[in-house]
Amino acid sequence: MSFINVFKYVYLIPLGVLSASTALATPLPFQHFLKEYQLKSPKIITAQQQISQAKFQRERQTDDWQSKLNISPELNFETRILDTVPVIKTPNRSQRIGASYTQSMPTGTSLEIKGQEFVEKSNPLLSSLDSTYSAKITQDLARNSLGRTQRSKRRKAATDFKVALMEYRQAEVNSCEDAFNLYADTYVQQEKWNVLSQQMKDALKAQRIAKQLYQDRLIHKVDLLSSESDYLSTKVQVDQAEQLLLNNKRQMSAYYPEETPSQMQLINPSNFLGSIPANNSGPTYNEKIVSEKLKSQEFEVDRARSDRWTDVQLGLEAGQRKGRLSSSGTLTPFTEDYLYASLNISFDIINKTETGALKNAIDIKNSLAIQNNILSKTQESLVKNLRETHRLLNQQVKTSEAQVKMLNEKANIAFQQMKRGKMDFQNYLIHRNAYRNQQINFLNLKKDLWLNHFSLKKAFINEKSHFCGSPS
Repeated sequence: MSFINVFKYVYLIPLGVLSASTALATPLPFQHFLKEYQLKSPKIITAQQQISQAKFQRERQTDDWQSKLNISPELNFETRILDTVPVIKTPNRSQRIGASYTQSMPTGTSLEIKGQEFVEKSNPLLSSLDSTYSAKITQDLARNSLGRTQRSKRRKAATDFKVALMEYRQAEVNSCEDAFNLYADTYVQQEKWNVLSQQMKDALKAQRIAKQLYQDRLIHKVDLLSSESDYLSTKVQVDQAEQLLLNNKRQMSAYYPEETPSQMQLINPSNFLGSIPANNSGPTYNEKIVSEKLKSQEFEVDRARSDRWTDVQLGLEAGQRKGRLSSSGTLTPFTEDYLYASLNISFDIINKTETGALKNAIDIKNSLAIQNNILSKTQESLVKNLRETHRLLNQQVKTSEAQVKMLNEKANIAFQQMKRGKMDFQNYLIHRNAYRNQQINFLNLKKDLWLNHFSLKKAFINEKSHFCGSPS
């Protein structure tokens, strides 16, 4: 018999009248509670924020074709003093407008086009520039060689975004597990309260029978006192169970405020679990996440190593200047074309920041590599242990189920004998309590089996499968 259906054997003695609030409560399936729980789950909210940050970084690092336009109008006042006798002071005012356009490329190349035009000259007799235009291109040759650093940053950002998406799906699974644990624990607490409530009814009934038997002189007073003591102790147990149940329901109401805690009526959540896959259909989320994190860190090491290289830039600039040149008292227009080539080499003598960044990146990469190598083995061991625990719990549940049926029959026989005065009350309590304790034990075993079932199914979740007990 499937473990999902064996709960119908727990209450072989029908339950009595429950409290008015419970009787009027609307059943709350786990799926409805899960939907509200995940909307407020801190794990999912954090994962969503990480996705937003990773998306921003991806867009930022893939923005390789950056353009910038700069316009700079100027107004200049100058006074030129000639060392003659007498001294000649010549004021000069000029207006000019300049503009530059800069374009960066994913190959580590930068192109700058700029120009400057002199609009007005208050003293046209002095030599000056009328305009200048140039185009300059620079290329990284060593550090960020042909865009290597940019490519590493871009690939890392893309991988980090992929990791963030997988971690979000994993957060959904983890929050689902948290919700299931809370729901299952509350449901089992609800059923324990039902068991103890039924026992309190039985204790009250047994107390009345004991009073009648004592009046008929069929039992001793110690039996009558035992029946009264049993009722009082059972009532204390019921009150304690009710308080624990209310505490759990208050926790649930934080995520499901549509109902007050006293009105929550939980139903058996085992049907939600679904079946356990026979074999793993691919790398699990844990394995895939660690693998992608290792890949991302390799890009980070490559970037940090590139930044440690000598900075070598090749530059090439071509331009033209136009203006007037004073010669022998006359102004002669001129045009000057030029071409400059440059090689800029920059060495880091002491740079602890970049050295430390590279060392830290390598250490993280090595740690992830070790984790990645042993993860498949630990995953295999985890699944094996969970399967073995699942098998043992299944056997214990079946054994407990059989014991519940047997002890229920013994408790009924003991009740009939006590009722006729053929069994003292203490012996009856032994049988009745054994039956009650086995019911509680059965409920605890069922919860342990459910949680193990969820953990086992969670261990198989990957990109190709669904989560939270949905059919694969």
